Amino acid sequence: MFFIISGYLFFAGVQKLTASLYVRKIKSRIISLAVPYVFWVLLWSAAGMLLLGLFGSEGFPLLVEKLSGWPEGAFEGFYNLPLPFQFWYVKDLLKLALMSPLIYLLAVKLKKYAVVLLALPWLMDFSVPHLPNTEGLLFFTLGAVLAVCGDEWGLTAETRQKPRKAALCFPACWIAACAAYALMSATAAETNVSDVVLTLMYRLCVILGVVFVFVLYEFLPQRIQTMDSARLPASTFLLFAVHEPLQHLVFQGVLLTERPDAVHLLLYFGLPAAMMLLCSGLSRLLKRFAPDFRSFVTGGR
Repeated sequence: MFFIISGYLFFAGVQKLTASLYVRKIKSRIISLAVPYVFWVLLWSAAGMLLLGLFGSEGFPLLVEKLSGWPEGAFEGFYNLPLPFQFWYVKDLLKLALMSPLIYLLAVKLKKYAVVLLALPWLMDFSVPHLPNTEGLLFFTLGAVLAVCGDEWGLTAETRQKPRKAALCFPACWIAACAAYALMSATAAETNVSDVVLTLMYRLCVILGVVFVFVLYEFLPQRIQTMDSARLPASTFLLFAVHEPLQHLVFQGVLLTERPDAVHLLLYFGLPAAMMLLCSGLSRLLKRFAPDFRSFVTGGR
């Protein structure tokens, strides 16, 4: 869904992707994506190396795995294996933004058939090194097609109301598919289910989930449907940037102290809530005392 939304927002209102418009969009993505990527990857990598220097490698397998090549393998650690692993999404968005002329051409010339074409390598789990993963490319292109030629899909005000009558079947189908996939994965060794079948089952779960979200959107109040994304607080990006590997390191520290299972369960639910409170408080402090710095580390948000 994030790739669909990103693709839609990138191409929304674009009548023609000219060279000057492309340059403006790339400059905007450098500020909103590239700068935070560089800052947070370097910050977390420096913090991780500091922890390894102070406490040694025992008990920190994630840090050892991600930072073992630094500084000799800095490019590998920075580009392919960032310590805050969630930034793979930001990295792929940057690649897709650079590829936007090609994606725009596919959306304009092939329309919905571009989605069908890109779905084939995604279904076959095919990928090309150093290019965006096929899942991101497929759904970013889907967002582009919806933005550039949404009429091709019959997305009028009238047709969008039709799914509401049958909407209740989508949650059931999605839950059933996810349950089937989980069961097949858990029993794959005993039942000899092939990786191809598991991959296709996972893809089915994704497709049903996307359709379910689109249908669910029609039931949201109008004020939420039309809410400007710019109103989302900068703390949401801080939460994205901070929650990993911080959560992992806290869990790792608790495991080393051999706490009771009840403590682990409490942390499982309580730590995400603590992360949200921490990032919200940090965002407020930065807004008050260092607003320019907050804007810099959150990509202008």
